Amino acid sequence: MALVGDDVTLSYDTKQLTDISEETVEWFRMDLKSDLVHLHEDRQTFYKLQNPAYRGRTVLSEEDLERGIISLRLSRVRLADEGNYTCQFSSVHNQYTVQLLVALHGLLVHPAKLNSKVKQITQSEAGVSVFYQEGEECDLTKLSVDTVLVTATAKATRFIDFDPMALSSVHYDSSIKIILTFSRRFWEDDDIKEGKSITDRPSRFIYYPSHSFPENPDIDVLLASYTWSDDSLLFLGLEDEELKEVALRDLVLIHWEQVRDLCTVVVVKKWSSDPYSLGAFALFTPRAGQGALCWGTHRLHSRLDRNSHQDCHQGR
Repeated sequence: MALVGDDVTLSYDTKQLTDISEETVEWFRMDLKSDLVHLHEDRQTFYKLQNPAYRGRTVLSEEDLERGIISLRLSRVRLADEGNYTCQFSSVHNQYTVQLLVALHGLLVHPAKLNSKVKQITQSEAGVSVFYQEGEECDLTKLSVDTVLVTATAKATRFIDFDPMALSSVHYDSSIKIILTFSRRFWEDDDIKEGKSITDRPSRFIYYPSHSFPENPDIDVLLASYTWSDDSLLFLGLEDEELKEVALRDLVLIHWEQVRDLCTVVVVKKWSSDPYSLGAFALFTPRAGQGALCWGTHRLHSRLDRNSHQDCHQGR
């Protein structure tokens, strides 16, 4: 996550410990018409071929390249820089992708009101009134504005009172991730560098990362279980340590018993239990039309989840 105006590093350590400074290294964004973000070849950077928006803002360190590190430094981050950045170099055919998220906070004219819950939104011809609570025991505070953009999930937004009514209900599915850290990448003993394992065991999907964590090189992370829908409901009632044991039991069956001794930490994310989302993603049921969610509501607008089906057409 970066703020507008920050300098950031898109990290990629090949772990080859070999000099790649004379190879062709490309960083690009496939969502751009002119997709080349940075091109390095024979110890030179070809700025003329870059997307103009990135000229003068990207650097690949020669010292890093000589150590097998292809981390791209991006200066003066802009809101439009948000996206997926892909790297490839000539001696390896695999590609590596890293996501850059850019926060709007730095562009706000007024400071953000953190730890404040919106309780009610009313609108009239004069404008919109937002009533929020800064603490559990505090009275509601009124904020009068011209227009409101609601960016919470449709499910979490159901706890906001609208006057007049401005939101339809939509089905949200459940999802749970179980993340385990290990003292070393045991899966690479089986020549697994990336990809996933699929099992009928409770863990269902296990993802092996292809990237490293330069800020914490002593920790190797495995997405030991990624479940959704009915598969994830099985885990909702279990504590983190119980889920750790479930995931380790499945890993032992797929790999070998010694993985237990290598495991250090468990982190669990249950989207259905998150008070700010109350679900993982919008999933429309057969009779739930999407058009109703796109009706105009005058001065009140809702940004639907990017993970939901996005076929709400203009004017529909």
